[in-house]
Amino acid sequence: MRRSIALAIAVLAVAPASAGAAPLAASAFAYDTSAPLNVRTIRTTSSGGVVQREITFASPKGGQIHAMIVMPRSGAGGPGVLFVH
Repeated sequence: MRRSIALAIAVLAVAPASAGAAPLAASAFAYDTSAPLNVRTIRTTSSGGVVQREITFASPKGGQIHAMIVMPRSGAGGPGVLFVH
């Protein structure tokens, strides 16, 4: 049993991380940090203790990205979630 586990680990160690897929280059996340985001709030709603904001912002590759921000209503700097779609 130990020999089988050792063999499986050895095979996985030399196998590519994702067969048939090229590794993601760091350049895929490169963008112009001085470019304006042009954030626009489309709609704001609140329910219970949370605020939901539908927004758009400029894509570094052109066009607009739609997203939703959900955060505590208190505005006390609590945790929030950004859904990008």
